Amino acid sequence: MSFNRNPKTIFFQGKENRKNVMQEIEIKFRGKTVDTGRWVYGYLVKDWEGNTYIISKFGPDITGCSECGVNKAVIHKVIPETVGQFTGIRDRNGVEVYVGDKIKALNGINEIIGIVRFGEYEQDASGGAYGTAPCVGFYVERLKAIPNEWEAEEGLLYEPDYEKTNSLLAYEWIEVLK
Repeated sequence: MSFNRNPKTIFFQGKENRKNVMQEIEIKFRGKTVDTGRWVYGYLVKDWEGNTYIISKFGPDITGCSECGVNKAVIHKVIPETVGQFTGIRDRNGVEVYVGDKIKALNGINEIIGIVRFGEYEQDASGGAYGTAPCVGFYVERLKAIPNEWEAEEGLLYEPDYEKTNSLLAYEWIEVLK
């Protein structure tokens, strides 16, 4: 992973239509506010007392004092368990995908339901022939596999253990579920 000078963005190498590409993503987070429970988006901050905040806006346009150049931030106290980082990926409907999102995805011939996570995980791209390899990054933790038409008819649903976690980039398409 290579970093540029802008602290709001990073570049990462990933797959898009099965080609290696370099992509710039914005580093941002979301969380539900403590007071209203609505989603807010922006920068993640924790204070010395352990409180978690999302800073959603900067700039003189917020204060109504563009001539004086005074910048003001809009700060929201959020519930820590609801905070998720933007993955840099949008689903097939254009919705931003965040850590913690429940998604439906197509992995080969099966659709799955899963949760987007970030961290260390095990993945096997060999179809079970060689075992798993340790990885770090955005991944999907499979909750449920959905049988396709012929599997449903014949009662055959193949859910191998080595596919319980897969890179977020391994899916043909994903859709954020509400």
